[in-house]
Amino acid sequence: MKKYLSFILFVFGCLVLLFKLNEQGNQLLSLEKPGSSKELISTRSGELVKGDIIHGKIVSQYPNLGQITVRFNNNFHDSEDTVLFRIKEEGSLDWYYQVNIKTDQFQPHALFPFGFPEIKDSSGKTYIFEIESLNGQQGRGVSLDSQQPQFTAKSVFTKRELLSNKQLSIYFIYHKILSLRHYPSLILFSFYPFVFLLFLYYFPNKIQFYSTLTSKLVSTTIIKHHLFSILIILMILFSIVFTGRIEDINIILILGTYLLYSNKYKYESRIALFYSVCLLVLALTLLILGQQSSANSSSVWAYMFLWVYLIQQIGENILHFHSEITLEKYLSLFDIRIGLK
Repeated sequence: MKKYLSFILFVFGCLVLLFKLNEQGNQLLSLEKPGSSKELISTRSGELVKGDIIHGKIVSQYPNLGQITVRFNNNFHDSEDTVLFRIKEEGSLDWYYQVNIKTDQFQPHALFPFGFPEIKDSSGKTYIFEIESLNGQQGRGVSLDSQQPQFTAKSVFTKRELLSNKQLSIYFIYHKILSLRHYPSLILFSFYPFVFLLFLYYFPNKIQFYSTLTSKLVSTTIIKHHLFSILIILMILFSIVFTGRIEDINIILILGTYLLYSNKYKYESRIALFYSVCLLVLALTLLILGQQSSANSSSVWAYMFLWVYLIQQIGENILHFHSEITLEKYLSLFDIRIGLK
């Protein structure tokens, strides 16, 4: 069974990636190009009121342009506005398409798709679009969300045209894979925990480095004893610093991997408590520095590791699990000395 584990984990990672992409509006049969925030300008900062217009411009990278998605914030209240969306090719005198949309459909911090008849020959062309508030009022309006990407251009393909055109299918698959570079955090958290960490957990003897590098790694105490925990810490810091938010699946994967690893090497529960305290201190520091989103993420991780501590406490005190690596021993390998008992 073990020899098939890496393949199973890879396939599972692919499914998770597809699910998360679809959750963000990137459907399986579409190609997206994120727009630059510099090309999205609003006549008003904050909530849109009647007459305010958002101006946007984007170069379509693919054919079949059929949607412009824009990320809005409903500012924690029900919106009662109607916006006019219109789009045209740059240089054209007439608008290609116009439609009125009620803003009560907008989900907070999510990309909303403004659809229009597909433009088959859109590849390489520049398009101008506007979103005008028709009935917006202060306290009842929506505003642009700062989360990236703020807007995208989406080209949509059908299963029939892909199956009937081999050249188009190759083009689509190539650019679909290439477009994943815009989602580094999703790729990291879809494959890294499954394939890399768990692969190392089950196959530590099959990971071979170049001989000159191997001797250096093995002789380094931290790498030798804490490779997994270091990788987990880096993944958590990545989610805090670069994404500013936490996906539920990432919590399950990272904490599940930590529990597997700590069970294999018999970590005591206070190690998880130590991580919880460190993450809480980090959250307070980030809050003082004004990084509220990252501070919230750090506090969630602190809470999760507190739960790990409680679970391991039950194992130690009720189920009588024996731990071999204490907190003092764990930290001593990092040349850290503490006086906790």
